[in-house]
Amino acid sequence: MRCSCTTKTSLSCHRCKSHRQKNDTTCEIWYGQVILLDGIGVTLPLDKRGGVVALIDCTECGSKISNLANACPKCGHPQVAGVEAQFSTPVASPDGLPARKSRGIFYYVAWAVAVLVVLFLGSAIIFGIADSNKRKAIANDPNAIHADDVVSMMESSYGCEFPSAFSKALQHRDAGELTAWATIVNNDPFCFHGGNLKANQKWTVLQVKDNVMQISLSTAVQAQTDMKRSDHNYWTLVEWGIKEKP
Repeated sequence: MRCSCTTKTSLSCHRCKSHRQKNDTTCEIWYGQVILLDGIGVTLPLDKRGGVVALIDCTECGSKISNLANACPKCGHPQVAGVEAQFSTPVASPDGLPARKSRGIFYYVAWAVAVLVVLFLGSAIIFGIADSNKRKAIANDPNAIHADDVVSMMESSYGCEFPSAFSKALQHRDAGELTAWATIVNNDPFCFHGGNLKANQKWTVLQVKDNVMQISLSTAVQAQTDMKRSDHNYWTLVEWGIKEKP
């Protein structure tokens, strides 16, 4: 609390009492949100930020007016713009720190997108490294099958000239649909079954893609062993091939 007419901080200021008796307008006693002005107790309201409304001097007549008033009630002079901002203070949070500004939905959406991008890029890098390591391991494996290798096929193997037909044959076999599977693989010369091939028939690997490879009777010697299939190339599984040693 504050008394403008004495240095004593007491509500029982005799000088203030005498001032009030004389209707002296120079006496002010502040106590929390209550102000005694001209002998009248006035409770100051709170502004929209929770701070106590301040009293300021009118720039025209010097009377005490609220910092929220549009004009002086005594002389009618308009209040100077921006005065409220000069006296107001932001509301403090419970821990005593200034209140944080609320963030809009776009802030959190942007963060979510950024996290997803980072996760996607990280996954791509990890899978890329794993795939590269796998390819290096296969390339260094002396028993792995590569392009230009010569292989013989297992008796249980089968293959088709068109990748779509071979994929359907695999699906029927995995589902136990043997009739549909047999209809595809027995369609000579567009498909083959290992049980119908000649013993020790050799094939040349044209290309390898992951777990499948394309084989052909590309040499003259190989073509003579099976003239019916010499003009066709077949897709089959790498695991069904037996690599010939040089």
